[in-house]
Amino acid sequence: MKQIDDIEYEVTNGEQVTIAITPSVSLGSQYGAVLDGKPQMPRPANGVYTFPVTKPAKQSHRFKIVFGFIGAPAGSKYSIRIDGSGNGNKGPFTQSVDQDDPAPDRTFRFRVV
Repeated sequence: MKQIDDIEYEVTNGEQVTIAITPSVSLGSQYGAVLDGKPQMPRPANGVYTFPVTKPAKQSHRFKIVFGFIGAPAGSKYSIRIDGSGNGNKGPFTQSVDQDDPAPDRTFRFRVV
C-alpha cells in the first residue's frame, strides 16, 4: 500500500487492507462503515475492519466511515489507522477525526495498480 493523499491509496490485487478505529474516550459504537456500497455488519467489537483487495487493476474499492459524537465530552476524537499487507507496504497511515470537524465522515479510495 502506498498513500497518495489523505483519502487515496494504491494497493495490489490480493492485498489485505486493515482499518482500525479507536475512540479517544468511551464513545461506544458511534461509527459505522460501508465497503463498496455494502454496510459492514456486524461492527467489529475491537474496531478493526479488514478486507481483501479483489478488484482488477485500474479499479477501486471505496470504504466510508460515518462517525458520531452524541454525548461525547469536549475534545473527543477518533483515530484511524490504515495498513496493507502487500509487498512494499509504506504503512501504517494514521489520521484523526475531531469532534468539532464540520465534515466528520471519511471515504477512502483504494485504487488497484
